[in-house]
Amino acid sequence: MLYDKTWAVVFIHIYVFIGCMIGLTLFVGVVIANYTENRGTALLTVDQRRWHDLKSRLKMAQPLHVPPKPSESARLGTIFYELTLSRRFSQVHFERYT
Repeated sequence: MLYDKTWAVVFIHIYVFIGCMIGLTLFVGVVIANYTENRGTALLTVDQRRWHDLKSRLKMAQPLHVPPKPSESARLGTIFYELTLSRRFSQVHFERYT
């Protein structure tokens, strides 16, 4: 008889623990889903949101005019021209200011 009560106690503790874990997981999942849906801007102040919008607009901005490539005789100018138009330069430049 004592053996049956012991398993009942163990069962109810495991049942409550698993139930709490499932409930907590669902709650955290909903909170994270809502936060991700707003892309992390839900808790920002007005000024922070403006700054975030400005940064995203600057990332999308493209130059209106790309200057022509310097002549081959201007080697230093050609090197800097190719450097500044490279994809790696853009990634490093924007990572620094974001």
